[in-house]
Amino acid sequence: MFPRSTLLHSVVWPFRCGEVVTQWYNILMAVSTLQELADGVCIAYNDAIAEELRGARANRGFKDSGEVSFQLMNQRISELLIPLHLPQLLYTVPSPKKDLSKNRILGTSGGACRDFLGSNPPCSVAEGMAPLRYATASDVVEALALDPVMKFFTASLAPQKVTGSTTWASVLGEAARAAQHSFTVPSALSPYSDVASSRSAGKAAAAGLSDASAFYMQHRSCLWTIRGVAAHTNGIRELRHLMADSASSPFPMTSLFVSPAEEWRATPSYTRPDHIATLYGPTPMVGESLADAAGRAEELLNVGAFVHHFERYGVSKVELRDAAAVLYDTAAAYHL
Repeated sequence: MFPRSTLLHSVVWPFRCGEVVTQWYNILMAVSTLQELADGVCIAYNDAIAEELRGARANRGFKDSGEVSFQLMNQRISELLIPLHLPQLLYTVPSPKKDLSKNRILGTSGGACRDFLGSNPPCSVAEGMAPLRYATASDVVEALALDPVMKFFTASLAPQKVTGSTTWASVLGEAARAAQHSFTVPSALSPYSDVASSRSAGKAAAAGLSDASAFYMQHRSCLWTIRGVAAHTNGIRELRHLMADSASSPFPMTSLFVSPAEEWRATPSYTRPDHIATLYGPTPMVGESLADAAGRAEELLNVGAFVHHFERYGVSKVELRDAAAVLYDTAAAYHL
């Protein structure tokens, strides 16, 4: 994380099918170890990314609904991780405020400002909003992983489809809808939503994983990062307007990062939108996938499948069962 070059751990969850059986043992060991050692872990799900790209195939996704492009998937995953490692300015969470100006509706930017931390020109910040300092990895951990049991979080990008020009109103509105959906529905954005796993159903029910209402926004963190043209002026103003419209319910934000850069360098192979919002948070999808992985691994352990392979490298069956218990405990924490 700039400026200290400290990287959080990132984990790419394997496809639900098509991988070797031992992937579930690998998940047990990796996740249980990261739970103990890492400060924060961002998880990207291969199935979820693939499904998202299939939905966007009209412009930059897959041409065939059954197609898988690792290049496109890696590109999308990198887009989700970029804001955690680029320079970002830390802001206090904005207070809700209506913005009735025509600029908000028309999407005009009013130009970009540079070096505003030092010179502080009039156009550099939205009214009543100024950056506190550059964000560090500690700010990410504070926003997302203070609970020692809940170190795992996922990310969501808006806009998902690039169809032309964008405005802060449309992009932030899409991000807010994604946040509300992801944080209140356990199957939202989940690669496991359409095929329920009977293997972990009993464990999940015992851990209270079936009650989505318990996972309520006001008790969880959601880090927003906004990047693009006039992010620290029009972007923040539109965000405050959006928060004012949602005043009747808890708004999904506990931290705000804003990029100091407002101009993109276009490349022949990739064109990014002028306005981007990326959200990070410990969604119910994390608990669901951890419980499913623990259940699948436990089923293999019960019949001794491939245990000899891991014992050859010093990992006993008891250690694998202990790791499964860690995953169940972690999954339960995401639904308390």
